[in-house]
Amino acid sequence: MILTRNKFPTGVTTFLDVLGWKGIYQRKSDPLKELSGLVGLLEREKEGSAIPADIRSISDTIAIFSTCDDRRCGEAFKLHGALAKHAICKSIASGIPVRGVTSHGSFQTNETMFMGKAIDEAAGWFEQADWIGVHMTPSAAFRYAALSKAQQSPSLWVDYKPPCKGVAPWPTPCVNWVRQWRQDGSDRLTLLQEFRNLGPIGPDIIGKFANTLAFFDWAISRKQK
Repeated sequence: MILTRNKFPTGVTTFLDVLGWKGIYQRKSDPLKELSGLVGLLEREKEGSAIPADIRSISDTIAIFSTCDDRRCGEAFKLHGALAKHAICKSIASGIPVRGVTSHGSFQTNETMFMGKAIDEAAGWFEQADWIGVHMTPSAAFRYAALSKAQQSPSLWVDYKPPCKGVAPWPTPCVNWVRQWRQDGSDRLTLLQEFRNLGPIGPDIIGKFANTLAFFDWAISRKQK
């Protein structure tokens, strides 16, 4: 049977990729336990949500799927922003920092596979991110912009130019995880300490740390204005 595009449900998808997973066993005694703990946190955080969230872990990638119609799209973006916020903070503290993207569009999943426009777009973007953080892909950003102000989540998604390899800077909603980081009792010095713990810090990773710190400082200064 050939599936037409009308057969695919629409919704929001988030991909989270662990940075430095290759060779992680050299600095983490049980990285799989840390990753399982991160997935467990997301499972707990989604409890009680009116929007479904199917969370999958595939090697060093966590995928989150939520189907929804246009009327509930704002709720789905809010849920994915909240999950990403907790994932970023937990992953840094656990020594398995993540980067990722949130997309919007049609997709289909089963127990072992997933496919669709939202999947393809997320897959094309999430490894380009050059920081620890999560931003919306163009499809998600365009859909988010079409929501009313009441449907948006300005405390979770803030307009910023995420650093992406090979892509000119462009403003798109990014997850504001800094507020959660501070609510957890951590600060900029704590963030620097966590970065030191991830050493050795080579030229391939210092840019990601610098970009993450730039966003942290921007979020702090934005709040103080």
